[in-house]
Amino acid sequence: MGDKDSRLMETREAAFAFLDDYEHMAAIVSQVDPKKSDLKRASAIVRRLLVDGDLSRISAPRIGRIKLEAPDNNAFYKSARKTPFLVFTSGGASIFGVYQRAGMPELCAVSAHGTDLVLV
Repeated sequence: MGDKDSRLMETREAAFAFLDDYEHMAAIVSQVDPKKSDLKRASAIVRRLLVDGDLSRISAPRIGRIKLEAPDNNAFYKSARKTPFLVFTSGGASIFGVYQRAGMPELCAVSAHGTDLVLV
């Protein structure tokens, strides 16, 4: 049995657990108002996959190494200290070998009473 075959067998149960977790996560994100218990379980799943390294171990013998990258949002964070954002989205993807990245803040204005938020 080759090295790849042994790694496939060693991670088989973890791969089945990943599929179960994936279905659970898909059900959570499809809900308008998910339960706290579902979010708590989702947090534990994400931690296990990313922090504990299950995703890398499961994927390596099946589809190759996965490389996760996070964009540098420090300029946006610094700007938010001066002008708060109501919503901030950030992301990127490789398209035809070129990495494309975007960040988009939605600014807000607070009324004199401090209770009404208005998109600017």
